[in-house]
Amino acid sequence: MTLRLVTSGAAVIAGSAGLAQAQDVGGFYGGVGISMPSGDGTFYGGSDTYSIDNGALGSIFGGYNVVTGSGLVYGGELALTQGGTIGGDSYYSDTFKLGTTIDLKARVGKVFGTTLVYGALGYSKTSIEDEYGYDYGDVDGVSIGAGFEMPISDNGFIGGDVTKRNLNPTGSGQYGIPTSEYVDGVDLTTVSVRLGFRF
Repeated sequence: MTLRLVTSGAAVIAGSAGLAQAQDVGGFYGGVGISMPSGDGTFYGGSDTYSIDNGALGSIFGGYNVVTGSGLVYGGELALTQGGTIGGDSYYSDTFKLGTTIDLKARVGKVFGTTLVYGALGYSKTSIEDEYGYDYGDVDGVSIGAGFEMPISDNGFIGGDVTKRNLNPTGSGQYGIPTSEYVDGVDLTTVSVRLGFRF
């Protein structure tokens, strides 16, 4: 099912190339996406490391682009991605659940033909709890990414995005216990197919 979703998304993107028209990428935009996660989480002083093991996740995003006279495109974006799970066989919990991942990104890119290609640098944050609902607290850190967007109508676009996050424990979880007592870090990468609209 997971492979089918990614393959279908790639086919739609490839098929839309023939429909591409020139499009003004400046201004507000927003949309939805399907994200495939990968990575791992490390717990309890490095004694337990488990892979992120769930399927496709839903996401929403919105942002604003500015186009300079030289054709450089820059702006900011806020994205929310559904939380996934980290599987394992820990003494404390068989699975760990990630909350909604918040991504705040600065993007810089350029339009080549009709396709906007960009790189991104940002800040990401999510929460972690065990299978029993015990709150371990938050992890946050730097994200880097890249992607592209190409038009499928006067205002609509389709694209792909890859974002890698290096998240470290911050603050405290349940009962005021520091998150770092439980969590060493989470590496979370998402590969997304996105469908959007420019306003």
